[in-house]
Amino acid sequence: MTFMTSSKDVSNLVEKRFEHWQDLPEYLIRPDASMLIKINELSSTGSDEITENVQFHIENQFLTGSGIGLNFHVDRESGIAEVWIAPEILKRTSFFTHDILGAIVRFFVFSRDRVPLHASTIISNETALILYGRSGSGKSTLSYQLLKRGAEILSESAVFIASEDQYRLWGDVQMIYLRPDVRALFPELASYPDKKLPNGKTKIPVQLPILGTKNQRRLHFSGTMHLIVLEKSESEQSDLVKVSHQEVIGKLNSERESGFDLSDKFYETIKNMPVNSTYVLKSGNDLAFKAGLLENLCN
Repeated sequence: MTFMTSSKDVSNLVEKRFEHWQDLPEYLIRPDASMLIKINELSSTGSDEITENVQFHIENQFLTGSGIGLNFHVDRESGIAEVWIAPEILKRTSFFTHDILGAIVRFFVFSRDRVPLHASTIISNETALILYGRSGSGKSTLSYQLLKRGAEILSESAVFIASEDQYRLWGDVQMIYLRPDVRALFPELASYPDKKLPNGKTKIPVQLPILGTKNQRRLHFSGTMHLIVLEKSESEQSDLVKVSHQEVIGKLNSERESGFDLSDKFYETIKNMPVNSTYVLKSGNDLAFKAGLLENLCN
């Protein structure tokens, strides 16, 4: 992936955002999947009304986006993206690097043996817990609870499944976004401000910790995997029920949401994923207890 810009500010932000990608081993890098992202700085808008709302549009191999002080166009077949941004956008560093550059890169990798699944993925004791659930099912809250208990987060809302050579999970999460009402569960978040996301939802953004001494985050995982479907329970106590692989795959295939339906390899990929077991977590209000149920799968 190559970035082209005449702006030193852009260059610094890009380097900080993607520097940990440079530690990938050579055998995981695909020279046939190059991408060029051209970033052009516009004149100041002269307005204090810059928002973080972006209008995204997908048509075939093209992704376009626009907002105040922002336009971009991505052609995933050619591997070329062009971005035009006002300096006010650069001051919103998380928005620029996560919501804009992140969206561009994710759209591109959809066509390069990376099938997206709407799931959070937790790594504990070299075991991956893939937590699938529709919006509002509690994936992020449970992920944050497991993070506090020592797990790593590979993906917060979308994990990418690669099937070439061997099945491997990919993620590049920087932030976790939690519902404002979880402050009652996590008092340390009391002073964290709300943020309105491009999809219109209001969340608490929480920066995730960097692992190791080289500013590394885990980007990929290949090993023991458990696939867990989160379902709201009418009972206060949660219950983890083992179910057939085929039952879960059918559910995932029928419930694909907009933005996760861009790959025609989805069904074959998840059908053949070498998961060790599949479960339904009938999720009650007992957060610590259900976190413990999942931790037991990793021991």
